[in-house]
Amino acid sequence: AHEAFERLSVEEKAFFLVESAFETMVKGLREAGDAVKNAMDEALSDLEKRKREAGHHDTNGHDASDEGGDAAGSDQDA
Repeated sequence: AHEAFERLSVEEKAFFLVESAFETMVKGLREAGDAVKNAMDEALSDLEKRKREAGHHDTNGHDASDEGGDAAGSDQDA
């Protein structure tokens, strides 16, 4: 492989090195993108879990229909 590289012209060597660098950069960007996607998916999943837990806790202490019923009762009184 080393001998084959040595037989290349300067332009071919430069192209090979630029192409290799580009492929490495693309691979790194792809891996970084995957890491960001995974982190965002995990954060979204955690957020949805927290919302479900918060909603569950709210209904334990306060019935959402009570709030709507109060508003409807106020309208009927007016």
